[in-house]
Amino acid sequence: MAKGTHKVGELVSEIAISSREQAQGIEQVNKAVDGMDKIAQRNAANAEESASTSEETECPGSSDERHCGCNGQTGGENENKGFERN
Repeated sequence: MAKGTHKVGELVSEIAISSREQAQGIEQVNKAVDGMDKIAQRNAANAEESASTSEETECPGSSDERHCGCNGQTGGENENKGFERN
């Protein structure tokens, strides 16, 4: 009986050690996922900024707007909304 009790104690100890190692592994994975999330957010912000900059510089001062796709168009039908001339 004492031999069986000793064996159970060893198994419980091994389970406790394994549980701590597993918790440490999960913590490392969580940190890695958090880091990837921050990088993804930064990349999305950079992409949005690049797209905005690209839109702003699409046809500046172009003498032939046919080559850049603007075709002389302005901001659209709502561009001057609220500003009426008398």
